[in-house]
Amino acid sequence: MRNRFLAHPLLLLAPMLLLAVMPLRISAEAPQAAQLFVEGLTAYKKGDYDTAIQRFQRLAESGLSSGDLYYNLGNAYLKADRLGHAVWWYEKAQRLIPGDPDLNFNRQYARSLMKDQPETATQPLAKVLFFWRYQLHTTQIEWLAVGFNLAFWCTLMVRRLLGRRPYRPWLLTLALPALLFTATAAYSHYADRYHQQAIVLPEQLSVRAGRTPGATELFVLHAGTRVAVQARQGDHLRIAFGRDKIGWVPASEVGPI
Repeated sequence: MRNRFLAHPLLLLAPMLLLAVMPLRISAEAPQAAQLFVEGLTAYKKGDYDTAIQRFQRLAESGLSSGDLYYNLGNAYLKADRLGHAVWWYEKAQRLIPGDPDLNFNRQYARSLMKDQPETATQPLAKVLFFWRYQLHTTQIEWLAVGFNLAFWCTLMVRRLLGRRPYRPWLLTLALPALLFTATAAYSHYADRYHQQAIVLPEQLSVRAGRTPGATELFVLHAGTRVAVQARQGDHLRIAFGRDKIGWVPASEVGPI
């Protein structure tokens, strides 16, 4: 696995950088947050992965949404031999920094350690044809959609006002990416809302026919496995692994992404 961010020279400036970017609600909390960040890095480098996890986790729970923080959490959990949590944080980081090569390398390595092979997966052709959805963060796609739409409508207004034909090729050039990025952003929101995914956290998880501990065990999943969340009732989730494996698990045993 790779430790790009942890070993970066800019970490010497971590306290100042953290104070500049963290969305803290109370300014007096900033020094404490920076201290937690540096303590987590120091603990990781010393091999004290439990302490590193504790420090980074507190930052994540404070409301900081950072791909680098999630990446570091994944690294610490992987070093601590807690595969389920490592995969979970890598998946969360991947949504914020999808094109990061070190993250993708460590994420693939962690997934290679999983016992359960996914029964359904995105087809390679889809990843080629719609590559931008897998290389860009959702926010980036939204901004691109806004930018291309704005450029298209401004060009259309100029053409209407000036009545010049040379603007037609520009309109056609702008229309396609505007349509593609708008459709991609809409689909991403739809998928996040109606097709929630989660990661199995413990080493082994029994999926049962009902929501009680004595319900029939249907099958067993292992750490790091991605499942689809179909419904929630109380403190249990109905999850699906593939097309036919469906059952109930405690909500605390899986991490939503």
